[in-house]
Amino acid sequence: MKGKNFKVIFRLLVFVTVIGLLVGCIGQAQEQATSRVVTDMAGRTIEIPIEVNRIITISPMATQCVFAVQGQENLVGICLGPAVKGEAMTKIYSRVKDLPQPGSPKGVNIEELLLLKPDVVIGQFNPSIVNKIEETKIPFVCIYPESPKLLVDSIKLMGKVLGKDKEAEDTISYFNKKVEYITDKTLKIDKKLKVYVAGSSKLKTFGGDFYQTYLVENAGGISVSKDIKGGKIEVSVEQILEWDPDFILLTPYCKDSVGDILSDSQLQEIRAIRNRKVYQMPKYIVSWDLPVPESFLGMVWLANKLYPEVVNFDMNQEIKEFYSTVYKYDIPDEDITKLLEE
Repeated sequence: MKGKNFKVIFRLLVFVTVIGLLVGCIGQAQEQATSRVVTDMAGRTIEIPIEVNRIITISPMATQCVFAVQGQENLVGICLGPAVKGEAMTKIYSRVKDLPQPGSPKGVNIEELLLLKPDVVIGQFNPSIVNKIEETKIPFVCIYPESPKLLVDSIKLMGKVLGKDKEAEDTISYFNKKVEYITDKTLKIDKKLKVYVAGSSKLKTFGGDFYQTYLVENAGGISVSKDIKGGKIEVSVEQILEWDPDFILLTPYCKDSVGDILSDSQLQEIRAIRNRKVYQMPKYIVSWDLPVPESFLGMVWLANKLYPEVVNFDMNQEIKEFYSTVYKYDIPDEDITKLLEE
């Protein structure tokens, strides 16, 4: 009997010891699980807190990606950039006017940044800025939205950082549906229209490695400058005449107006001029040709200009749907009217 009791007691002691060890291990693991790892778009492995509650953006593109996942309440510092002018951003989120702006893609005020105590700083890769921020031990996550696909990847990364994966997927799903619709509708067009995009002036355009080229392609067009590398490039009148585009797209920041282009004596032989197919892309928060969420609305707008009978978008409805879906904002009818003025 004593032997049996000893065995029972021994087994109980072993059981209690094992349970104690397991509980201890679990407790220790929970104590240690204060951080997680993400890989940013510069390929860097970054350790960030389990919960990210305070963020600073030092890139206008990063700011818009934060809004695309409804993470604006986490902002304690913001970068709007020179392109974000006017009332649109304040209408969408009035708090932006009160947020500090401690940095930009060109530089950062480390003292101000430290005072804001961010969990994470988000921006585009600039080695000197990255090094400065890393010295503070604050995690710096890089995005790189330089094509529609990379913009989608940037939004997905933003969702992961902020714990807003569902919001990111909802936005991305909305974008993908628009791209798929346009692709399906324009796929069988035998002769795609050639598009010349004028940047800051009529002779400034964009190479094949810049966002505007991808935007034109996603809208079903062909960028006449797609085979040129080098980002922002300057071209001659003779080169534009040789390209003979079907459509000329002016960015909102182009110093030349639609009227200037249509009346330019040097360009009268171009097909786009003869057919009066010269338009200026709208801008609300920022220009719709830049690597931000609004570029997907720019794609819809451009496809509708290039192939109105094929894609047949109701732009009033598309604009309402975009800002409601991505920014959770009901854009006023008068703002839509201004956007669609030609």
